[in-house]
Amino acid sequence: MMNGEAEVAYVVCALGDIPSRKAFGFHLVRIDEAGDEQPWPIIVVRWGSNVFGYVNRCPHHGARLDWERDQFFDAYGTRLMCGKHGALFD
Repeated sequence: MMNGEAEVAYVVCALGDIPSRKAFGFHLVRIDEAGDEQPWPIIVVRWGSNVFGYVNRCPHHGARLDWERDQFFDAYGTRLMCGKHGALFD
């Protein structure tokens, strides 16, 4: 738990749906405290048998990271990259 929030798990696809060393974007919806639906774009990265999830939003500009559909990595394919201004994330 972080900040008093309960840990939650979501299933968006099977492990084999994402090739190793690739990332796919998903458009989910969250319910806010007022009960309204809010968009929740996420990135799911698979690296071997490890899977990581991130919010698809640059912390600098608030823009989505993908510069084309499901294009999240730098030219080396090792770091997430902001499609708007090129910031790199480990």
